[in-house]
Amino acid sequence: MRRHQRSHTGERPYRCTQCGKTFQYSFDLKRHQRKGLGSRPFQCCACGEGFDREEDLNTHCSVAHLVSDDDVGIKLNLPAGLESEQCPSEDGQHKCPECDMSFSQISQMKRHQLIHSGGDTLQCNQCLKKCQNSDALTKHMQMHNGARPFQCSMCKMNFTQLVCLRQHYLNAHKEEGSFLCSHCPKSFSRLSNLIKHQRTHTGERPYQCSHCPKRFTQLQILTRHERIHTGERPFLCPDCGKSFLSSGELSKHLQCHSEERPFPCLECGKTFKANRFLKKHLQTHTGERPFPCSQCGKRFSKSTDLTRHNRMHTGERPHMCSQCGKSFLTYSEVVKHQRYHTGERPFKCAQCGKSFTQSCYLTVHQRIHTGEKPYSCSVCGNRYNSTTPLKRHMLSHTGEKPYVCTECGKAYNRLHLLRTHERTHAAAEAVC
Repeated sequence: MRRHQRSHTGERPYRCTQCGKTFQYSFDLKRHQRKGLGSRPFQCCACGEGFDREEDLNTHCSVAHLVSDDDVGIKLNLPAGLESEQCPSEDGQHKCPECDMSFSQISQMKRHQLIHSGGDTLQCNQCLKKCQNSDALTKHMQMHNGARPFQCSMCKMNFTQLVCLRQHYLNAHKEEGSFLCSHCPKSFSRLSNLIKHQRTHTGERPYQCSHCPKRFTQLQILTRHERIHTGERPFLCPDCGKSFLSSGELSKHLQCHSEERPFPCLECGKTFKANRFLKKHLQTHTGERPFPCSQCGKRFSKSTDLTRHNRMHTGERPHMCSQCGKSFLTYSEVVKHQRYHTGERPFKCAQCGKSFTQSCYLTVHQRIHTGEKPYSCSVCGNRYNSTTPLKRHMLSHTGEKPYVCTECGKAYNRLHLLRTHERTHAAAEAVC
């Protein structure tokens, strides 16, 4: 009754000691204080995004990941003695002694209590790696003991992480959507997703940035874009502490910490860490390119590739480096460029310790250790560890000389030969 009366009187007796903000109810104050401390105790196991309330987490899972645990048919194969503790207290709830938050399971309450520990890290007793929380440590330990506790109920494949099982299910077993796009062969399981997709064909962009003139097809894309202006990066990796603009970027990054490749191509058997890599690879078999450029007619397999290509016609380079002012076509290009300023080389070879600014450079480097040469010349059969030396080699067969001197028109099949030639012009000008 007293709490209800506050809605009439406007009384707000609970005050935050940090910022002075007042609240009608104690649980609103506690939720506010968790935000101030950066604590979001309810974490999505699929993408790592954290939430203040359990109901917010449940809503996120149903909207962002489309399938619930019941849809996936998860079977959790835990070793004996490690089953989830599901025995509730007398009132059906387990209360945290620190903040009085209630949980339906003891394991949830214990995981929540980590936020009161002052951020102490947990250490692996096998390799001494430090993890930010018990979930991250448990996931890491599975790499040592070979445990794959998450089983697909459809095909009985086992996985080390729930996110890998969910992605496998969506890729291999989710039935085709009933909402068909009238512009391309794509189909969707939800009408809202079809509407969002069709905007890539119609060009409709109903969401405008409050900081710049840019417009977007989806609200979540606008939200992510505005963080470029504000500098906010709210999604933190529990393994390495790196922060990201969106939960999707964090989810992609988390796959760097996993060695599992649960997505096989049914055409050639090649396996991939993420569903998006498999989808991109499948287009090499199907040749599907549903997105045409209205300016030159060139077609693309993804709408994002078309957007990037269109900027070559318009000259738009919307992403700028804050250090030197250089502008780029995409945000990912800015991130890669800024590593030259910071010296960051986040991709490290496990064999020799050499580090690189981009994951593709690491992949090519690792082939030196494995001897893998996946790219072969169609004329003579010579094999190479990347496309760059293959393209250079192909010039010896075609006779093409793509590097042309702007001064005299002389052409070369190697860039360094053109650079050497250009110095002769510079030397001649210096003599004059």
